[in-house]
Amino acid sequence: MMRFILLILTVSFIAHPKTVHAHFMQALKTGTIDFNDAAKYTGKIDFSVAEFSYRGITGHYAQYALQGERRLGRRTLLGAVLPIVELESTAGNHTGLSNPVLYGDHNFFEKNELYLSGGLQIGLPSSNDEHGIGSGHPEFLPYLSAAKNQKTGGIEYYGFLQSGFHLSLGDDEHEGHALPLLINPHEDSEFFFSAGAGLLLDSLHLTPEVSLRGEHAVEGTDAGKTFLSLGLHLPLELNPMKDKDAGMSGQKTWKPGDPPLRFKRRWTWEAAPYVNVPIGRPKRFQWRAGLNAAARF
Repeated sequence: MMRFILLILTVSFIAHPKTVHAHFMQALKTGTIDFNDAAKYTGKIDFSVAEFSYRGITGHYAQYALQGERRLGRRTLLGAVLPIVELESTAGNHTGLSNPVLYGDHNFFEKNELYLSGGLQIGLPSSNDEHGIGSGHPEFLPYLSAAKNQKTGGIEYYGFLQSGFHLSLGDDEHEGHALPLLINPHEDSEFFFSAGAGLLLDSLHLTPEVSLRGEHAVEGTDAGKTFLSLGLHLPLELNPMKDKDAGMSGQKTWKPGDPPLRFKRRWTWEAAPYVNVPIGRPKRFQWRAGLNAAARF
């Protein structure tokens, strides 16, 4: 089965103000609604590597994923992800398509820089379930997110909390497959949460962020166990929009309730390295790291 979680597993703002990111999909952010951006489309490429030791099997894998998003107005976005995994383990090697994912995210509340949003992610079945890199059943993950942006003494920062429940319409573990799920293993029913904080370093166009991730298995072999991990995320805007890029309206600043700014220059680029490590035991992996690159237009 394929887990819908990001390797960094957090929510974040990269510029002020934004809605909450959803971070449950494997190796990818589900997206960002930036109210101060005229971009309607986002394309992302994510590369990640990880090392694991799970149920007597050790190994490592690399994942390559393509992601596309379409923003509908200021508050809603839709997207899709196509992940490919290259697995090498003591139980054998395999390269193939993991579970494609469809998702939607909607920001339903914003006031005094408090943002509330929710969404749903749907994992489509993979034919590589018996090789340990995907699920042969549909999977669903509804989630809710909250974040608060704050500025004190010239320092701008934010905190966030996100939770969701993963549900699989099937049971790969008891269908006689040769291998258990090795890429971010999980049970068919699990509760997830993430919480953390970050700094908005506008002068450097950098947003360092730390997060704590928890996964609690409701049923299955790991029923009753909680898995914790710590994440570090460093999004960097490579060519941020500036006042001189503002369009014919002459609008130079933005405040909540205003329409999105219109820009002469449409493209923006972002690079975001990340790392994720487990805390204590039990644990399902040794470490994960990756790089996410995004273009908005």
